[in-house]
Amino acid sequence: MSEFTGDDAAMAVLGVGADHEEFQRLFAARARDLEQRCIVPLDKLEAEVRRAEELVTAARRRQAETQTALWGQYKPAYERYLPGKEQR
Repeated sequence: MSEFTGDDAAMAVLGVGADHEEFQRLFAARARDLEQRCIVPLDKLEAEVRRAEELVTAARRRQAETQTALWGQYKPAYERYLPGKEQR
C-alpha cells in the first residue's frame, strides 16, 4: 500500500458528470467555512504581527538615535579625563 497525503487524496477526486460551475456550487459552503474559520483569523494575526514588527523597528531606530544623541552630549565631558586631552 502506498502512502499519500490529504492533498494527494483531494487531487484524486474525480467529478464524473460535474462541470466547473457544479464543483464551485458543491464546494462553496466549505470554502466559505474554511475562509471564516482559518483564513480570516490567520490574515488578522499576520497583520498584527506585521504591525508589531513595524513598531519594534521604529523603537529600535529611536533607541539608536537617542543613544547617539546622548553619547554626543556626554562625550566631551568623558574625553576631558582621557590622557592627552587638554584640561579645560
